[in-house]
Amino acid sequence: GLRLTHEGGTNVMVTIDAEGGRIVFRLLGPETSFGDVFWIAADGSGAPEPLVTSEDTDEFSTSVSADGRTMIFSRILDPGPNTHREVWEVPLDGDSTPTPLLQSQFAYGNASLPPDGRWLAYFSDESGVFEMYLQPYPWPGAKTPVSIGGGG
Repeated sequence: GLRLTHEGGTNVMVTIDAEGGRIVFRLLGPETSFGDVFWIAADGSGAPEPLVTSEDTDEFSTSVSADGRTMIFSRILDPGPNTHREVWEVPLDGDSTPTPLLQSQFAYGNASLPPDGRWLAYFSDESGVFEMYLQPYPWPGAKTPVSIGGGG
């Protein structure tokens, strides 16, 4: 196999972009529970580059759009007993400024785009328990619950 990273910490949540040219991964610092999102060429050329970083939140990639132009990621605030989760997106070409997709007093996570890229699947606790939802992507559009009695 080809080793792509040599940094300390833990590499988890690997996502391959639509054309297979870049691998997006979470790098967990050796002295912190926070992780940041990096990417690297799939052929191992070059060094990992930061894509989404923050000193006080934990981020990990959950999906890349079918056209390879957008990454969906979870941002976790206050890791621990008061964990709060949000879903964000970041362009993979041009301006790489992250923007929130699902952000409120409720928790959101595990957002995924299917191959057709028309829907975003995610979980939320807005009903009082975690349930799965589908929502048109990109917005606008009404969300549709797709689980009954809990889902994640």
